[in-house]
Amino acid sequence: MKARYEELTATTFATTHENNAVKCICHTADLYVAHSSSGLGHRPLKAEITGSNPVCATTWKLEEKVSLQILKKECPLCLSVHVDLLFTSARKKLERAYLSCDNCGLVFVPSQYQLTVDEQRDRYLEHNNSPTDPGYQKFLSRLKNQMTPHLIPGQTGLDYGSGPGPTLSLMLESEGYKMEIFDPIFAEYNENLDNLYDFVVSTETAEHFTKPNEDFQILHDLVRPGGLIGIMTSILYEGINFEDWYYRLDPTHISFYRPKTMEFVADQWNLESSSPAKDIYIFRKPAG
Repeated sequence: MKARYEELTATTFATTHENNAVKCICHTADLYVAHSSSGLGHRPLKAEITGSNPVCATTWKLEEKVSLQILKKECPLCLSVHVDLLFTSARKKLERAYLSCDNCGLVFVPSQYQLTVDEQRDRYLEHNNSPTDPGYQKFLSRLKNQMTPHLIPGQTGLDYGSGPGPTLSLMLESEGYKMEIFDPIFAEYNENLDNLYDFVVSTETAEHFTKPNEDFQILHDLVRPGGLIGIMTSILYEGINFEDWYYRLDPTHISFYRPKTMEFVADQWNLESSSPAKDIYIFRKPAG
């Protein structure tokens, strides 16, 4: 194996756009071979050496570990075991693998690379998401403005994943809706999960789901028949280069949804779905 590795590294390792990252797009048996994602040939890595260990060797070991352990994991949304390695990042403080589900299209970060709850809390508190910030209100209005034409003032709603500074709930309350909030870190009001609502909104939250299968079940169960579920998260549309995608660079982002994934959600939970704007999906629970 070692001799074969040395033979291959002489011709097949190349750098990617991301510092210290090597992308694996093929393999021979259990030996992963890294190629340039730009397709500009097979050049060996230069410099980028710490001590006596080249980055390519370090990443090769990570790829080998991924191939032997991570690919045994199941998709946390559809529970399929048919998952592939999409990308491996060796970026500082973002060392992780991204897996892609062949069945539902979800891209996810395996649990061993996810932050602890305390680390997540610290990261969220770095965000400047104030209820009084007009820019943040404008951002949240993207979902609100798609939801309210289908709602009636006086109806009840829940902001699922309200964050450290609940804002969308206040905006909806100002328009006559009765709102509650829930957040597993900042507003763990579990009693609010025992109620039924006319609608649920969830902005910039689905990408944090560690177990999206369970979270979408909760969302489904929270709304009355005929109720709405509004989701806003950056969608992995066709044509996006995942390696260069800004959205994956946040270490708290661990679940990424393609349009195919949202179609799976609708089918799995028997929901009507629409995408009235970029990065927004609205699901309706059947009235009958």
